[in-house]
Amino acid sequence: MVKREPLEWKLAYIRKLASPEGVDLAMRRWASMLPNIWFSIGYNVLLRILMDLFLNLCVHLPGTEFEWWPIEFTEEFTPPFPKIEKAYYGKTKYNQSYYDPEQVTGENMERQAWEVRYRIDDKSFPFFKQTSLALVGHLKTHKDLLVKLGIKREYLDAMEELLSLVEGKLLFGAYVGFTMVGLGRVMVRKGSGSVIPVRDPRDWKTVKLLESFYVFENHVGHARVGYARVMSLKARIKRELVDKIVEAITEFRRRSGIVPVAGTQVLYQRVFFLPRTERMKERGGFHLIRMGNVVKAVRSILDRHGVMGPLRGLYYSFARELMYFKYKGHKRWKWWKEMLTADDIVEKYLRLDLDPDILSEIRAVVGV
Repeated sequence: MVKREPLEWKLAYIRKLASPEGVDLAMRRWASMLPNIWFSIGYNVLLRILMDLFLNLCVHLPGTEFEWWPIEFTEEFTPPFPKIEKAYYGKTKYNQSYYDPEQVTGENMERQAWEVRYRIDDKSFPFFKQTSLALVGHLKTHKDLLVKLGIKREYLDAMEELLSLVEGKLLFGAYVGFTMVGLGRVMVRKGSGSVIPVRDPRDWKTVKLLESFYVFENHVGHARVGYARVMSLKARIKRELVDKIVEAITEFRRRSGIVPVAGTQVLYQRVFFLPRTERMKERGGFHLIRMGNVVKAVRSILDRHGVMGPLRGLYYSFARELMYFKYKGHKRWKWWKEMLTADDIVEKYLRLDLDPDILSEIRAVVGV
C-alpha cells in the first residue's frame, strides 16, 4: 500500500472535486450515470416512505419527527388509524402510549433503521447486500448498545422484522402507487392474494413466503405481537400520499438532471457544486488533513505492536468512527449515533476481539 502524507490527501480531493476542474471531471461521470442515478432515486424514495409507513404504524415512531417524510401516516388512510404516542409523565394516558428514554427520538430511530437498510440491501439497486452471520453479528452489536440506553430488545427486533417485510414488498412485489418501471415485479398468485418472499431477520438468509393483498399489512407468523396493526378491509391509502411520492421523485430527479440556466442547459449538480468549491476546499480539506494525521499516528501504533494484514483495517475503522460518530455531516442517516458515547464505540470494537491496549492508544490519539 502506498503511504500518502495528509497534505497529499487534501490535494487529491481538490483535484478530483473541490476545484472548477474537479467539478468538470466529476460532472462528466455524473452525466454518464444519469439513468442509474434516476433509478436509484425512485428505488430509495419508495423504500424510505414504505419503511417510514411501517415504523409509524407498527412501532409507533412519531412520523412528524421523520427526516424525509415528516408525516403522521395514521392520517393518510381512510378511515384513519388511531394514533399511539410516546408516553410523557402527566401528559399521556397509561396503556395508550409507549415508553422509551427521552434521548431516543423518532428521528434518531428512523435514521438507525435506515442504516440497517444500508447493511441488508444495496445502496442504489434492488439486490441483497449481505446474507450472513457477519451481518447478524453487526446488527446485534448495535442493538446491544441501544438496549443499554433503555430501548427494549423486542422493539429493535420488531423494527428489523418490519424492514425485512418492506424489503420483500419492494423487491418482489408491485402495488399501485408504490412501484416503478424496472423495479416492480409481477407477483405469483395464490388464492385471492399474491406471494412475496421475505427474509427471516434471525439469519437474513432463510426465506419464507407470505401471502400479500395490500401495500400495508401484517402477517401471522412474521409480525410480532404488540408491534403490528390489523389491517382493516375498509382502509384505503389516500391519493395525496401517492402524489407526495411522485412529487419527491420528480424533484430529486430534477436536482440530479439537466436544467435551464441563463439560456443554456446544464447539470443541476454542476450549478450546485461550482459556487461551493472554496468552501469544500477549506472544510473538506481540513477534515482530510485531520484524518490523515490520525491515520499516520495509528499506522505507527500498529507497526509498533506488529499488527498485520486485514486486522489493521479494523483499527483504522475504529479511529475513523471514533472521530466522527457525533459529527453531523451530509450523511444524516449516521446522526443517530449521537445517542452513543465513546465508550460504546470502544465496546463495539472490543467485540471484534481487538486488543484493548491498542484501542486505548488510538483513543488517546483521536482525543475523545
